[in-house]
Amino acid sequence: MRSAFILLLAVAFLCANRCKSPTGPSVTDLAGSWNATQAEYVRISDPSIEVDIVAEGSTVEVTFTKDLRMLMYITNLGGRNWLAGGLWSSSGDVMTITWRFVYSGESQFKWSLDGNVLTLTGGHVTFEFTPGNPEDAILNLVLVRQYDPPPDSRRRP
Repeated sequence: MRSAFILLLAVAFLCANRCKSPTGPSVTDLAGSWNATQAEYVRISDPSIEVDIVAEGSTVEVTFTKDLRMLMYITNLGGRNWLAGGLWSSSGDVMTITWRFVYSGESQFKWSLDGNVLTLTGGHVTFEFTPGNPEDAILNLVLVRQYDPPPDSRRRP
């Protein structure tokens, strides 16, 4: 009986130190600025058509805040800059973005965090594969952390 209890404690200790949390990355893990190394739009009506706007010369910066807001800033997309944003939440390996401007509705992404690389895949958005003609698309992002947010200035030492 005693050896079973010790084994149970050892398993609990190992899992507490090595097992991944089912809730996914925390707010603290994500808060900060991230630059895309890939921002791929896949046409839903014809998945063989993919456009990686980073590979085509655009830059994409995504900022997540500790108060669950997010901004996505794209520069040089067809010669113009573009900003979208909203609120984000997570449950398990799914991140939900509730768009407040530019896009509307919600996009759900499967996500993973490996060190300073955040991968978001499968989010439903619109994209102009042909200028002036927005179409339903899947957005896949690979993001690299650029910096952590500054400390909360409201907090007193």
